[in-house]
Amino acid sequence: MLTLVQWLARIEAGHSVEIDMGLSRVAAVAKRLALDFHHSGVVTVAGTNGKGTTCKIIEACCVANELSVGVYSSPHILCFNERVRINGQDASDKALCEAFAQIDAARAEISLTYFEYATLAGLLLFSQAKLDVVILEVGLGGRLDATNIIDADIAVLTSIGLDHQDYLGDTLEDIAFEKAGIVKRNKHCVVGFEEQYARSNKWIEDHSQAILKRNRDFGVETKPDGSRAWLTYHGLRRDYLWSSANIVPQNVITGLASLHVLHDVLSSKDNVKATALEAFLADSERVKQVIDATHLAGRAQIISKAPWIMLDVAHNEAAATYLREKISTFNASQCHMVVGMLKDKNIEDTIGAFISMKASWYCASLPGKRGEKASRLANAISSIPSTQVNTFDSVEAALKRALEQASNTDMIVVFGSFITVAGATDYLNEIGLIRPNKVVNSI
Repeated sequence: MLTLVQWLARIEAGHSVEIDMGLSRVAAVAKRLALDFHHSGVVTVAGTNGKGTTCKIIEACCVANELSVGVYSSPHILCFNERVRINGQDASDKALCEAFAQIDAARAEISLTYFEYATLAGLLLFSQAKLDVVILEVGLGGRLDATNIIDADIAVLTSIGLDHQDYLGDTLEDIAFEKAGIVKRNKHCVVGFEEQYARSNKWIEDHSQAILKRNRDFGVETKPDGSRAWLTYHGLRRDYLWSSANIVPQNVITGLASLHVLHDVLSSKDNVKATALEAFLADSERVKQVIDATHLAGRAQIISKAPWIMLDVAHNEAAATYLREKISTFNASQCHMVVGMLKDKNIEDTIGAFISMKASWYCASLPGKRGEKASRLANAISSIPSTQVNTFDSVEAALKRALEQASNTDMIVVFGSFITVAGATDYLNEIGLIRPNKVVNSI
């Protein structure tokens, strides 16, 4: 049997293009695999930002209530296994290799992309485990994403912003419509953004059995003593308060709203554990404890406090704007920004989100065909007045220099891509600032 590294090399080279959107190939193979989720409550999450943390909140609350739960997410930071979690644990190499072998046999003449293979592997393992809950994070868009071959009981939409315009369209209206494509007829939908988009709204209204909307059915505000959220469902109002700054409050309440709907879905499937979930959601103190203990790697992740080191995968303007606001809550003497980005991202607007912030910049070139050179990043930063800019051939070299320059009262922020955070994490492992972990593939 092939090792996981060998399988990943094989599936990466097996299709003519890296991104080949459409559902026909992956749906045909899924049918041959006889995937079955009739016993599971399936939640699919789409959005420009906030998908991963929203999935994490739903997962954490399910695990806390002894619901068996699988999460499929992408991309990974250090190892491919991160993409498939069951009950909070990454899938083993053995389980993934066996899944790939079954998929390879079932596909026969059908060519699959890397992402389609990965998605099917997660779905196959979840189907075999007969889980209570399955959470699917959309990779790109929604309507034509491989995760959309499953008719989710609950479609969750977290945010709409400009990203992946080559595939999703040049306007927010177009992007919203692509993401709303995960909403299935006579199923549920949770809308976590405030903006109104005509085409996507019509699709949601025409297809959904029931809709929960931000600022109509649920909302959140941040107070000095923490985040306060409210939610009204079936005429009953619930209020939640938490103190954690680990996850964007908007994503927390979107996740909690999804859990209320999930209770109804599980009840309709005669799942006896639905009662425990209902009791949990009625206990605001238990909910607070779970929220405060929940975090996700690469999302405002604090590695060190002397100096502060933060890792964030922010790679578009909206995420960068939130990251800038997050940085401002720290009382750091000086900020050192380590950035590496992919060339198909809106680099100028993303970096422009930091124009009002005084910092030293360390620009890193990223590897691969999609990796952008440090020189383009430096050119984008040159518009920021009185800014010191350095360029490096790698994230590791850029972070090494930032660590040399930073004092114990400074802050180092690493951002721009999952690949950037992976490179930084690997280097911090090497020098002993993070517990070592294996690196399998950073695609």
